[in-house]
This record gives sequence, C-alpha cells and structure tokens, in this order.
Amino acid sequence: MPAVIDALKNLTVTDEEFKAAKKALKVDIAEQSLNPTAVVEAMGAHALIVGDSETTSTDTLIEMVSLADVNVGIHFKISNLMILI
Repeated sequence: MPAVIDALKNLTVTDEEFKAAKKALKVDIAEQSLNPTAVVEAMGAHALIVGDSETTSTDTLIEMVSLADVNVGIHFKISNLMILI
C-alpha cells in the first residue's frame, strides 16, 4: 500500500495531457451541440453554474481553467483519499 500512496502523491498532469483534455472536451461539447436535448441541458447547467446563460460561453469557462488548477485539484482529492485510508 505505501508504494501506491507514494505513486499517487507524485501524480501530476503534464501540459500536453492538459491541452489534449481541453481539446477533447471542446470536441465532445461540439458534438453534443448537434443534439437539441443536450443543448437545453447544457444551457440549464451553464445557467446554474455561472448564474447567467448570456454572459460567459462554455469555451471561455474551459479556457479559464489552468494546468495549476487541475494539479491542485488532483492533490486535494489525493489528500482526502489518504485521510480515508
């Protein structure tokens, strides 16, 4: 078990992985925009998250997330997991 914990502690996302994930997310969102039901669901989720569906596009929200944000989120989740172990 200690080897697994050590491996998780050193887990990070590289810049290339981050850019690829953002691109894949944008492609997925573009494909979903072909389905009217998915469009309405996305508009509702966007309004709940942002508070106003007219002010910020999903693309802008995706661009606001940085690699540092993702790596901090990973380490936060790992820390919580280690507390449970």
